[in-house]
Amino acid sequence: MSASIATRTPPDKPEAVATGRSRTFAAVCLGFFAVILDTTIVNVALPAIGSSFRTTTTNLQWVVNGYNIVFAALLLTCGALSDRHGGKRAFGYGTAVFVAGSLVCGFAPAFPVLIAGRVIQGLGAALLMPASLTLIAHAYPKPAKRTRAIAAWAACAGAATATGPVLGGMLVDWIGWRAIFLVNLAVGVIAISLLARHAAETATTYRRIDLPGQILGIATLAMLAFGLTESGPHGWGSPITACSLGAALLALALFAAAERRAASPMLPLGLVSQRSFSAANAVGLLLNFGIYGQVFVLSLYFQHLRHYSALATGLMLLPFAGVTMIGPPLTGRLTTRLGPRTVMITGQLLAAAGTAILALAGPHTGYQQLVPGLFLLGCGFAATMPSLTAAVMLAAPRQHTGIASGVLNAARQVGGVLGIALLGSFIASTARFTAGMHTALMIVTAAFLAGAGLAALCARRNQRAPAPAEPMRVMTGRTAATERG
Repeated sequence: MSASIATRTPPDKPEAVATGRSRTFAAVCLGFFAVILDTTIVNVALPAIGSSFRTTTTNLQWVVNGYNIVFAALLLTCGALSDRHGGKRAFGYGTAVFVAGSLVCGFAPAFPVLIAGRVIQGLGAALLMPASLTLIAHAYPKPAKRTRAIAAWAACAGAATATGPVLGGMLVDWIGWRAIFLVNLAVGVIAISLLARHAAETATTYRRIDLPGQILGIATLAMLAFGLTESGPHGWGSPITACSLGAALLALALFAAAERRAASPMLPLGLVSQRSFSAANAVGLLLNFGIYGQVFVLSLYFQHLRHYSALATGLMLLPFAGVTMIGPPLTGRLTTRLGPRTVMITGQLLAAAGTAILALAGPHTGYQQLVPGLFLLGCGFAATMPSLTAAVMLAAPRQHTGIASGVLNAARQVGGVLGIALLGSFIASTARFTAGMHTALMIVTAAFLAGAGLAALCARRNQRAPAPAEPMRVMTGRTAATERG
């Protein structure tokens, strides 16, 4: 498989080139769909998993965050690997590892094995995700076509978000929770087959791997997530919470010091110093903080507090999920016309309004009162996803699309980890579930409002950042020809 993935080149005829690009895009979207699906499909399965392994709500957070922590912590390094070895190769191996982790999860005989499988899935997702945007950026060099392709790529996230709760509910109720992982096998096989036959390798940029930064980044995120998660059952003043959060702060300080001294840091200073790039990534962090954390809370709200089945819970979330599936193509066109900033601000304000409505929900709130909140939340997500992705890709020089997409997706996944850990801590006790949910969702409302303010710092126009002065890319004749194509 590796030889075919690394060496096959696209045919020369225009019709064949167009077909190859469309099928490459299909492979990218399939892999990306599976990665995002596994961040949402698991939520409705958590009660069934908890019953199967007889574990607590606090432990169940690690079914989600065991995946998200590895995913987030390795994205920057994997973005550099995508730049260094080519997006096609990184995407192919990432998909294979992701499928292997899915099989471990699907056949896990014990709870620790399930968590180990989720960690393997996270490694595969970290390889796959930044390579997907690299493949898109090189397949569609013209900005207008690239923006439309990114919007369609973002629509896959919406489709996965929409499909996850419903598909997960169906599989859990009709087959069992293990089926939610085993469906990834077919998706992975199709994606790898399309990639091997039709994708062209991308241009390469030599970058050293920042091993100290990578280790300290994982330690920071893991300790922070552990401290936030354990604050629920043990309290904020408990030794385990205080020590974990203190260790996270120490690791963060060491990470910052290591990055300043690194010859090839995980976070390139030239990118981070750009206001539009940093602001868009901060919006991405807050977006996932609110969306992932909120879907986690609402899934447990419908099942634990309202006693709905897994399938019914998925159907309850459809006003949110449906908009996230059909909205990104429209907002992608708006992003092309108006620029990312306006669409991002609007999306964050809509999400804040929807969350504020949902924050009023109680044990006996009529569903019709929740629909407007779910709908507005979906509109906010649909508007923000393609616009912030376009903003990041426009703010980064083209030869750094791999590391730029890695930074974006790392920021988003860090937000998801923090959202689930922090918001989950407020609902760890069933007796305090309603009050904890209200507090959690008001925090999310404030986060979306902060995101709107940060979005205002992004550039007004669709203008790509200039390349840095120093040459950082080493290209062969083949890769140069690939980029021109």
